Amino acid sequence: MLVVFFAMYHEPMDFAYAGYMAVVGELVEHVGEATGQCHYPGQPWGGVPLWLLPLWAGIGLFTRRLVLPLVSNRTGAKRHDDYTAFPPRRYGCRRRAPSGPPSTGSIESQRLR
Repeated sequence: MLVVFFAMYHEPMDFAYAGYMAVVGELVEHVGEATGQCHYPGQPWGGVPLWLLPLWAGIGLFTRRLVLPLVSNRTGAKRHDDYTAFPPRRYGCRRRAPSGPPSTGSIESQRLR
C-alpha cells in the first residue's frame, strides 16, 4: 500500500518524511526491544520484525500529507507548498520586476551601494 501512495505522492519531502520516520521508528523499536519494554514472538532478525519499516515510513508520509496541513490550518499559520496535501494551481503568473533604478532615498537603494 505504501508503494501506491508513493506513486501518488512523490515529492522529495514525501520521501524525506517517510525515510526519517522509518529510521527513527526502527531505532525506537530497537531501543524498546533491547531494554525489555516489548518483545516480538519468534526470532526476528535483529530482534525487530522488518514489517515495522514500512509501517513507520507510512506514518511519516501520513504525517506530512494529512496531519501537518490540518495543524497549520488550525493554528492560522501560513500554508507553505511543502506542507499542503493539494498545492494551489499555478497559472504562470509571475511578479513583475520593478521598472527603473531605485530611488536614492529608499533603504534598499542604500543597501545596494
